[in-house]
Amino acid sequence: FFYDWRDTKFNKSHAWVHPRIAKRNAQKLIQLNKLEEDIIVKHMFGATISPPRYKESWIVTCVDKYWAVREWSLPMQHKWKKSKVFRFQ
Repeated sequence: FFYDWRDTKFNKSHAWVHPRIAKRNAQKLIQLNKLEEDIIVKHMFGATISPPRYKESWIVTCVDKYWAVREWSLPMQHKWKKSKVFRFQ
């Protein structure tokens, strides 16, 4: 959220610090309520420990996971289709 993780150096894994950085950056722009804070901080659940508290947080978390997998897998599908290992003839 308003930073490029590829250009920023972190002491810890990006997955651990990203939610807090995103929350801090959002708070610079608007006042967040508890639901919005939970959505931002917990959307990395799985990589972080705390599960989402609200239904809306779970929805954002699941959608985020879906698109993360999709963004990773779409370019890989092209490579897999070209690979002889995955060709069925």
